[in-house]
Amino acid sequence: MDGTPHSFSSNKEFTIEILKYLILNMFPNLNQIQVEKFSIEFFNNCEDYKIFKSSVRDLMISSRSFSS
Repeated sequence: MDGTPHSFSSNKEFTIEILKYLILNMFPNLNQIQVEKFSIEFFNNCEDYKIFKSSVRDLMISSRSFSS
């Protein structure tokens, strides 16, 4: 993120960290636990469309409910 080499054990772990970083910066009203849960579910459920879609929907609902 700042140009230094990462020390993650896998590409998946690195991508999850980048995803968390981006979501937290785009949606500052979400807390780290919500974003971490979504990021992990994002990869664990990417092959099951219904669960994946539900995870994305839940994150969007959370972002809207805390924005006001």
